[in-house]
Amino acid sequence: MNGNILEEYNAAMQQGLMDKLYFLDYCNEVHNIVDFGAADGSLIELLYNRFGNTKRYFAVDNSLEMLDILHNRFQGNPCVRVVGDMQDLPSIFGTDKTAVILSSVLHEIYSYGTDLRQFEKIIFGGGFSECPEYIFIRDMSLSRTANRPIDINDLLRLRTKANPSTLQEYTDFWGEIHSDRDMLHYLLKYRYEDNFDRENRENYFSLPYERLLEVVGNKYYFVHHEHYVLPYLRNVIYRDFGITVRDNTHVKLILRRKQ
Repeated sequence: MNGNILEEYNAAMQQGLMDKLYFLDYCNEVHNIVDFGAADGSLIELLYNRFGNTKRYFAVDNSLEMLDILHNRFQGNPCVRVVGDMQDLPSIFGTDKTAVILSSVLHEIYSYGTDLRQFEKIIFGGGFSECPEYIFIRDMSLSRTANRPIDINDLLRLRTKANPSTLQEYTDFWGEIHSDRDMLHYLLKYRYEDNFDRENRENYFSLPYERLLEVVGNKYYFVHHEHYVLPYLRNVIYRDFGITVRDNTHVKLILRRKQ
């Protein structure tokens, strides 16, 4: 990842950062806070500024570039530990109550991940001494019902108004647009023209909504459950294409471990 793309990626991760703190009140009950896919550490820093040394913070990332940034950012802070291998986590926590943040990272894990069973065991299946007390999930997740054939009028609007270059690049990589899922996948990417190659190769819908609920399993109950479309996203897509988004594209969950 070159310098410009790295800056763009971190800037994108910081957008809507306050919205990512929807779980803040629940952190009062835990001792450890783990941020998976911590990127440049902006979220960890906000949490540290809020809770200080009353908690331990774990910034987890598998990118060497991000790990360098994290080490530099939190150097000398004894409350923050940078972790490059998730398999190190169970031995770190002991029995302290832990909250795990999965913010815009699950779709990347299921898009690129090579050991999903290990990930699911560690996070959802008791790979810690105990399961985490809380899991906070905010990500893209689309129901399998969106695999229905695309409305011909929406397809015509898309072909008429889309940037021919990015639409061609999308179909070259993913195939022709035949379903609402195909269309929505492009519509969540088209605004990233300066970084389209990277975004295009990422599978935003790698974890279908139904599969996500299966992954959560029966060890947790839902404190908060929201499957929705970002209002801004709905509005900008209608403005640019005249297409009404009918499927929920994002999910926001607060899960608490069953006692």
